Amino acid sequence: MRPSITLAPQILTPLLLPGGHSPDSLRGDERFVTFTRDFVSTGKPVFAICHGPQLLISAEVVRGRKLTAVKRSLSI
Repeated sequence: MRPSITLAPQILTPLLLPGGHSPDSLRGDERFVTFTRDFVSTGKPVFAICHGPQLLISAEVVRGRKLTAVKRSLSI
């Protein structure tokens, strides 16, 4: 994948992590994991749909937080 733009967490509000199989691929790319971690640290709202929480789990930002997810996500 070759990015066509550069994003910074400071310019987005909120972050939406869509569902489907994309989050499974994105969590294997440290650029997306780091971006997600950095965004969550801003305190801005994050919405994750379907498989979206996989990226949050890989970014190690869910511990100690309440979220709703598919039970299978707990094994990631």
